[in-house]
Amino acid sequence: MYRSIFPKAAPHKTSLLIPAAVAVCILIGAGLAGAQEEEYEPIDSSVCADCHEASRHGSAFSDDITHSVHDGLDCLDCHVDRDTVPHRELEETFYPGCQGCRTCHEDASETYQAHGRARLGSCEDMPQCSDCHGDHDILPSTAKRSSVHPTNLPETCGRCHENLDITTKYDILIDHPIQIYARSVHGKATRGGIYVAASCNDCHSSGGSAHKILSPGSPGRLTTFIDSYHGLKSKAGDTHVANCASCHGVHRILPASDPTSTVNPANLKHTCGECHPNISEGMASTPIHGIGGQGLRTPIADVVEKIYIVAIVVIIGLMVLHWLIDLQRHLRDVLAKRPQVLRMRADEVVQHALLAVSFISLVISGFALRYDQGFVSRFFFGWEGGFEVRGTLHRIWAVVFMGTIVWHVLYLFSSRGRR
Repeated sequence: MYRSIFPKAAPHKTSLLIPAAVAVCILIGAGLAGAQEEEYEPIDSSVCADCHEASRHGSAFSDDITHSVHDGLDCLDCHVDRDTVPHRELEETFYPGCQGCRTCHEDASETYQAHGRARLGSCEDMPQCSDCHGDHDILPSTAKRSSVHPTNLPETCGRCHENLDITTKYDILIDHPIQIYARSVHGKATRGGIYVAASCNDCHSSGGSAHKILSPGSPGRLTTFIDSYHGLKSKAGDTHVANCASCHGVHRILPASDPTSTVNPANLKHTCGECHPNISEGMASTPIHGIGGQGLRTPIADVVEKIYIVAIVVIIGLMVLHWLIDLQRHLRDVLAKRPQVLRMRADEVVQHALLAVSFISLVISGFALRYDQGFVSRFFFGWEGGFEVRGTLHRIWAVVFMGTIVWHVLYLFSSRGRR
């Protein structure tokens, strides 16, 4: 029987080795962590130029900052995540051209929550502040070399809106809007240095701020003037109905608070009177389009809308039900070869025919005003001058419909009608 030449460790000594080993590992880990922490050396803005020598313009960053609106700011005022060497890797990416700007520009930050279909925090393609305003060379919008000066906006906006990957991704219907704009009278004027000509921001901004650009169909954009009578008629191609310029003016557009503005409350009767000569002050003060994105919404309009929807469902539903019951009975009589009974005289047939035809014509010509791009609307009225004819036909069928209703009501009081 063989014996080990190595003496066995005592049990109490073995139990002491394990905690000791753990303690050693902890000390080593703490030492490595401390050594790693010591590798990050705090720095200030004065040393940034040692590595970052030239900007994208080929000039020194310090020169760009000095000539910008941010003269006097240090690098770390915006690049708050770059205060050590080497730079720390944060858990969440920090964008100085977005989060950095929001720390100072609080009002603009509160307004800029979306851009078209893009929403803050949910869209990777949403333009950051620096995408439009620049980075180290930001100039006031009044400076002609500023990227947000009216004459430069087409080029600035075109960086994204001429990108087919972006326009396709977000279903933007116009592929090359900047190219189209450049050929327009406004584009030519802007390119020629006439900065008062309409540029991107003049039409697409909301409330005069490019920090609030809404997408087509957004509440507050197309649910206001476009949903009014004037808007629907204008959209349908009517050149005689009042449009934006008819009320607000053309080259002298002033806010409603200005006493000389055409849309100042004191001047509305005169403005509306250009088309409606005998309009009262009360009627002229009725809002044409809403402010808060609800369009023209009043309590009475809401009640009328609900009554109208219920009436359509009930009337159309009962008509269809009546027709089906009558058709079923008629088919049963035909199949059973029962003798047919003349139920209506010629005048009664004319009454029902006029009611049916005029009602259907009113539906088609009426909905064509609201849904002018629909297939049915374009089929009947999509030709040259068709929408002007639509209005005339709608009025004619309205007179026929109301006249037939009066005829039918009087007929019900006749001896045959009572039977």
